[in-house]
Amino acid sequence: MSKKKDKISIKDIAAAAGTSTTTVSFILNGKADHKVSPALIEKVLKIIEEKNYRPSSLAQSLRTGKTNTIALLVEDISNPFFSGIARLIGERAAREGYQIVYSSTENDPKKTATLLDFFTEKQVDGFIISPPAGALNDIQALRKNKPVVLFDRYFPQASMSHVVVDNQMSAFHGVRHMINNKFKNVGCVTLHSDQTQMTGRLQGYNEAMEQSGLKKYTLSVDYKADEHDRIVLEIAKFYKENPGMDALFFTTNYLAILGLEAMQRSNLKVGKDFAVMCFDEHDLFRLYSPPITVISQPLAEIAENAFNVLINEMETHSSAIKRVEMIEIPATLVIRQSTSNFSNFSITGSVF
Repeated sequence: MSKKKDKISIKDIAAAAGTSTTTVSFILNGKADHKVSPALIEKVLKIIEEKNYRPSSLAQSLRTGKTNTIALLVEDISNPFFSGIARLIGERAAREGYQIVYSSTENDPKKTATLLDFFTEKQVDGFIISPPAGALNDIQALRKNKPVVLFDRYFPQASMSHVVVDNQMSAFHGVRHMINNKFKNVGCVTLHSDQTQMTGRLQGYNEAMEQSGLKKYTLSVDYKADEHDRIVLEIAKFYKENPGMDALFFTTNYLAILGLEAMQRSNLKVGKDFAVMCFDEHDLFRLYSPPITVISQPLAEIAENAFNVLINEMETHSSAIKRVEMIEIPATLVIRQSTSNFSNFSITGSVF
C-alpha cells in the first residue's frame, strides 16, 4: 500500500523559504506590499508552486471574512424558470470564483426565515432571493449584515436592490395581442397573491380589457402544491360558469398546466374552444398541439443582472450609504398557434 502524501501546510512553506508564517500569509493574501522584498515574494511563490500548496478554504475564510459562496433562494427549484435562473447564475458565479448554494422556500415565510439563519451561520457572502410574501422583516434584518438582491418579485414598501421584468406592460401587450386577434372574451386565471409579479400581470390584463371596453373574467386560485385535483376542479368550474369565454390568459406556467388538464377533463380543446396564452415558458408549451403562446422572461438577462448587482452590493456593503439598484427588463411575446385565431401556424418574437 502506498504511503499517503502528507498535506503541505503554511508552516512548511515558511520553513522552506526561511521566513515566518505571517510573511507567507501576507503574500498569499496579496498584502505584502512594501513590507516584503520582491525576491522573497518570488521565492515563496515558487515554493508554493513546486509543492502544489492549496490553502484551506476554512482558514482563508477566517483570514479574509469571505467564503466565496452565495445563497440563492427561490420559490421552487424544480420550476423551469427558477432552475434556468439557477443554472445561469451558477455558471457566471463559477467564472468569477464563487460557488452557489441553492434552496427552495416553497413560498413559505417561516421556511425562508430558517434558511436565512442557516446560510448566515454558514457565512455565505451574499443572498439572491425570490422572496415570499411575509418575509419582508426577516430580509430587512438580514440586509443589515449581508448584501441582498431580490429577483422576480420585490417589496414596493422597502428600498432594496431588485431585478424584475415589466410584468404589467408585458401582460397588457399579451392580452392586447389576443384582443387584436378577435378574441373579445378573455379570461384570466391567476394566483390569489399580493406578490408584485402577480399583481402586475393581473393589472396588465385588467387594463387591456378595460381600454377595449370588454368584460373581465377572473379566477384567483389559492395555490397549494399538494392540492392538484382541487385546483384543476376549480379551474374546470370556472370554464363551465363562463361559457362565453373564448380565450384564457394564465399568469404563470404551473397554473397553465393545471388549466390544460382542466380542459382535458372538461372535453375542451385549445384552438377550438379557447385561445390560450401563458406568462412564462415551459417545454410542454412548445410541444403541445397547438403550441401555446407565451410571454417569455429573459432568463440570461435576469441572471446576469442579479449577479452583477449582488457583486456591487458586496463591494459597497460596508459603506454608510447602501447602494440600491432597481432593474426592470422587458419580456418577449412568443406567438404560437394557440392565439392565432385558429388559422395559420406561426412563431414570432416581439419585445415589449
